[in-house]
Amino acid sequence: VTDPAKLGYDYEGYTLINLNDDAYADPETVASNLADHEGIDTVAIITGEYELPLRVKATSMNDYFDMLNGVMDNNPIRDVKTISCLTVIKQDGTRRPSKA
Repeated sequence: VTDPAKLGYDYEGYTLINLNDDAYADPETVASNLADHEGIDTVAIITGEYELPLRVKATSMNDYFDMLNGVMDNNPIRDVKTISCLTVIKQDGTRRPSKA
């Protein structure tokens, strides 16, 4: 399991994105634009309440806030929800060693 703090990223989380009605029919274009952003590790297209979940990393909460504002200003996004990650137990098939 990668520790983002050891790589200089003090913030890791998930951002759930709702697209504007105009972009809803073509989420791949927005997803492709978001995938080019350095602070975004993962972009997927999903069904449900939100269209695009992002896994994000940033050097600080302020850096994340600035990144999110830039993403929202440059893409047809209606709404976002941020979920902060406290710790990662399993990543890419690898479990974090237990503390016991």
